[in-house]
Amino acid sequence: MAVQFILGTDPNSKRKVLIDKMYEQLKKDSKMQMLYLVPDNVKYEAETMILQQFKDKDERSKYSGMIRLQVFSFSRLAWYLLQNKAIYQKPQLTDSGLAMLVKRILQEEEENLTIFRGASQQTGFIERLVTLFSELRNGKINPTDLFELKNPAEMEESDEDNDFTRKMKDLSLLYNKYDEALKGKYVEREDLFQELIKYFEENSQKFKHMTVIIDHYEHFSAQEQELVITLAKYTQNVQICLTIDAQTVYLNNDLNNLFYRPAKTYQQLIHELGAHQIHVSEDFIVPSNVNKLEEVHSKEMTELANYWMESSGPMTRADTEKYRNKPYENIECWAAEDTATEVSHIATKIKGMVATGHYRYNDFQIMTRDLENCALNVEKAFVENNIPFFIDQANTMSHHPILEFINSLFLLKKNHYRLDDVFRFLRTELFIPDYDVLDMSEGAFQTQINEWRQKVDIAENVALAYGYKGNDWIRNKEWVYMGIELDQENDLSDYDQKIQDIANSVREAVRDFIVPFTDQLEEGRTNREIAGLLYQFMEEIGVIGQLQLWQDQLIQQGELEEAREHEQAWNTFISLLDEFVEVLGDEEWDIDLFVSIIETGFEEATFGMVPPTIDQVLVTNFDLPKIQPKRVVFLIGLTDTQLPQVQGNRSLLTDEDRELVESSLSSEKYLAVSELESMANEPFSFYLAMLQAKEKIIFTYPISNNDNGENRISPYLTRLKNALSLELQFKQSTTTTDPLKQPKDYLAFIGSKMHTYGQMLISLRDAIDHQDTPAMFWLGLFKKLYQPENSRQRRLINSLNHKNIPKPLPENLAEDLYGKDLYLSVSQLETFYANPYSHFLIYGLRLKERQIQELSPIESGIFYHDALDLISRQLVTLDRDLATISKKELQNITSDIFQLLLESNKYRLSQSSYRMNFVFNQLSKTVENMVWSMIHQAKRTKYRVNKTELVFGQLGQEKGVTGLALPLNNNRKLHLRGKVDRIDTFQEGDQLYAGIIDYKSSDTTFNYQSIYYGLMLQMITYLDTVITFSEDIFDQKAKGIGAFYSTVKNHYVDLKNMGDKSLEEELLKNYKLDGLIIDQREVLEAADVLLEPKESSPIYNLYLNKNDQYTGKKILTEEEFNLLKKFNRDKIIEAGNNILAGKNTLHPFDQRKIKVHTPSITGPYRAISQFDALLPENNYKDVIKLDKDDFFDYLRSLYSNLERND
Repeated sequence: MAVQFILGTDPNSKRKVLIDKMYEQLKKDSKMQMLYLVPDNVKYEAETMILQQFKDKDERSKYSGMIRLQVFSFSRLAWYLLQNKAIYQKPQLTDSGLAMLVKRILQEEEENLTIFRGASQQTGFIERLVTLFSELRNGKINPTDLFELKNPAEMEESDEDNDFTRKMKDLSLLYNKYDEALKGKYVEREDLFQELIKYFEENSQKFKHMTVIIDHYEHFSAQEQELVITLAKYTQNVQICLTIDAQTVYLNNDLNNLFYRPAKTYQQLIHELGAHQIHVSEDFIVPSNVNKLEEVHSKEMTELANYWMESSGPMTRADTEKYRNKPYENIECWAAEDTATEVSHIATKIKGMVATGHYRYNDFQIMTRDLENCALNVEKAFVENNIPFFIDQANTMSHHPILEFINSLFLLKKNHYRLDDVFRFLRTELFIPDYDVLDMSEGAFQTQINEWRQKVDIAENVALAYGYKGNDWIRNKEWVYMGIELDQENDLSDYDQKIQDIANSVREAVRDFIVPFTDQLEEGRTNREIAGLLYQFMEEIGVIGQLQLWQDQLIQQGELEEAREHEQAWNTFISLLDEFVEVLGDEEWDIDLFVSIIETGFEEATFGMVPPTIDQVLVTNFDLPKIQPKRVVFLIGLTDTQLPQVQGNRSLLTDEDRELVESSLSSEKYLAVSELESMANEPFSFYLAMLQAKEKIIFTYPISNNDNGENRISPYLTRLKNALSLELQFKQSTTTTDPLKQPKDYLAFIGSKMHTYGQMLISLRDAIDHQDTPAMFWLGLFKKLYQPENSRQRRLINSLNHKNIPKPLPENLAEDLYGKDLYLSVSQLETFYANPYSHFLIYGLRLKERQIQELSPIESGIFYHDALDLISRQLVTLDRDLATISKKELQNITSDIFQLLLESNKYRLSQSSYRMNFVFNQLSKTVENMVWSMIHQAKRTKYRVNKTELVFGQLGQEKGVTGLALPLNNNRKLHLRGKVDRIDTFQEGDQLYAGIIDYKSSDTTFNYQSIYYGLMLQMITYLDTVITFSEDIFDQKAKGIGAFYSTVKNHYVDLKNMGDKSLEEELLKNYKLDGLIIDQREVLEAADVLLEPKESSPIYNLYLNKNDQYTGKKILTEEEFNLLKKFNRDKIIEAGNNILAGKNTLHPFDQRKIKVHTPSITGPYRAISQFDALLPENNYKDVIKLDKDDFFDYLRSLYSNLERND
């Protein structure tokens, strides 16, 4: 029964001495049993290290000594000795289970609390309370210790007014209930420790020949300290290793002491050992000839450690100067552009050092305090450079599909089958209809999974496009895949019908399998009932089977570690479900509580790790240094926020509370380390991290952070840099073409072949962009690396000459895309003239933007067209004239038409939500106002609606009257198709006159500039078609009236500026038709029969002057109309020839100069075209302004020249 402290300033050389002693003791005493106790995170490493060191001494020692030497952590020792005891048969609650228990206690004791009444509703309060209770139990502090506590500063106040006292009484009450709830029913880590202590007391004879060595601990909790005292009582001897300077063991109250924490631990143990009358042998100070750091570390690493020790206390100038201006070749400081650059340079550094043949990958260690974020950059950079690595961090289960399955499943009920929730659930792929018939043969399984994914994607597209949600998933009613752009349901193509069927199959799967379960989640049920239903449901729909299939598939692929994760995740879920039933089973079902418990449980749970292989770079946490140092260490991310790191106090106890509690406790009871002590320990943590390096150490930090701000260098690193006169090396993300750079400067960018290729291409690209000569280093490397026969390398090199210019299509490919003869709409031709590349994407590749449940301007326009068409047809059926119809008759007609439209499947969108219902009501009012304008226009004009929605050519599955067919090169033809919104006619004697009206939902003005550039072909083409095929349409030859735009929208009148005009007259002006009218006296007079001299028509762009002459910029003579018609046809033919020639240039108009919509520039296809006006190859078209005179002068000149040439 004796204790000895083994002290030394370097844990590595101290450990070497320790293992030598262990070896000699075991060899000397054949009866001796030895326990080597270390923290969990280094247990495996400690075993392998001891084995290797024993083996180095004696090949046979691994068979003799290690049988009597066992390596444990405290918790593993408890399992080893108590695994067959009754205590291990009791359930152990996870943190989530403990949180459930605390929540129940808070609910039960709510009325008895003062300070904490209602606190359970605060975010994070329960978790903080669980953490505090664990800290109290670890500190051996019981409820009565808290109950009597008072704040001396508040002694004169009554208990009711004393906040600290009330807080302690609340904590005492809750802590007592917590202890009672655990006692005898559950077992926690603290209970195992107490049972382990009891086991040693009851079985002391077993351990009288046992030596216990405790290493790698710098601090013990009160429970751990009690266990150490117990071991000292009942074993032969205990040796406790501490990293400390023997001269400072008594400076346990000096926070500036580098070894403050181990010094405090030393003094606490000495005090408790004395109190228990346990003999303490003389400290074993690692002899100076061994403690010299050079035994493990290089000279430079030794000087680095010595400097940090000395500089933590007072230093003379001479002490400081001895470290300056030395050539420290193996100590480096880097400042990198950002974290990605920091890690990338580390990767190339490691790659380069391994390439020398003097290093292996397991000679390197990377240490950081931000392991989670660092891991992402390490994975990217190290994979790119083909460097094997091991990240010493267990992955959380928070991203496993089971958690997403549970979250989304219960959100289906809570949010009534909201679209996002449905597809979150389906995409977990833990529910697949007919999972039991999945074929696990090679390739078949993945094919079936891909088919299900495609079905889900299709169902989502349909649901998004047509607003299927909520009850649409529940009711037994088929979804209809019919868009507003289709006139009838029978217009559905075979492809559309297939899409509809697939979407309905997914809907039926949800309705048949999922809805019955969510219907059972009713209020009034208990948590136990719902948990049972959930397990049964998951079993029935094949969740367990699907997880097993995933596991089997991964095993077949050799991914054994990943395969185990599915089983671990399922076991975690079952444990959480068991705890939920155990602790809260009889309470009323609470969906939010259950989901939060499962979510928290999965976030806290981690997958088991497989130890690193022999040759990998180790990436580990700065605060968890390993037992065995590495030849080269990178300490990274050393910013002023990471080192020193401020540990905020998240405890329910303030710093003042802690002082008061600590001061009232006996010496064997104490709380965890305070925030102040944690800060005081930062230099020591940095010291231990530095001692991980044997030969070389590189300190790095990123200049910029992810929030676009700048980091500041750690003051610790600044201190080292200044003291050792270290150069701060700047690390760029990419190399530059600076010709002054030496070849050695480029070596930092050399890694694997592909990584190096990437850096080389960046450098060459930079030189090309700046019209500069690349550095000779990169040119030489290019000649060395480039292999023309390697297709991937060719593609990479060709990228240097890449310009954002689409390649013209070969004529045979253009023919495959568009056909030998063209069948086009006029809007397609206008798209081509707006930008040929947009035309290629939309009509060549047939790309479509994903539809969502929104009413687009195009769909609004279709509603206007349908409504106006049906109203016009109804008036014809009733043989009523617009000019004489009454207001009431019109209201009845429009009301019936709107009801008919909105109840159709085509416009089911109107019933999908209150918002859409309101939108369609507004559209209906717009149509009513439009009809009002048509009535008042009819009272002034002889023109009457003759045809509406007249189809020409083949439009979808509808064949209309004959359309224009124009000749193209190589004996090909261009067939035009389209739909004329409205044809107005009037009869003058035997002559019929016809004009066309095109409805627009936004203001559209006829202008000659747009005609010239091919952006306004539609109106002239439609009029040309109607006149050309008038006999087919009207059974008689017709002459043209003109072509007009009619804007369908609500107009507003400024009443202040009306003057003497009537409201009706002012409103009518807002509905004026804009377009071209042919100069024929009878046509002009019929246009507005009420027009008086010196007046402008409120319905057409006409002015009647005092000489009874009609004037206006948009009145065309017969000659002008014929020129325009010919030009229009020529533009169509030109476009057709260019389309079949494969023209797809990216050459758009600048929308600031001409009004045109270009999908590949400002629309949804911008990401594909990547048009950038700053690139020299991407330019807007030059645009010239044209008025009527300029335009027709151009046409006369054009066609007179052509006639002369003919």
